[in-house]
Amino acid sequence: KYEEAINIAGRGISIKGKETRFDLNLTKAYQSLNNNEQAIFFAQQVLRYAQKNSPLFLELKRMSAG
Repeated sequence: KYEEAINIAGRGISIKGKETRFDLNLTKAYQSLNNNEQAIFFAQQVLRYAQKNSPLFLELKRMSAG
């Protein structure tokens, strides 16, 4: 159901804007589908507004490295 998760998270972003949980869900869904290009893109989006040095930030930094 990764495709469904992608659709729901995409709608959430268009409604709420910057919400780390939606971008994180997109990152993980695209990773699960082996779509690394999209996974890296969304990980980098979250890095823009995630709290520096938080566990989420560090995880996304690792994901965005590819």
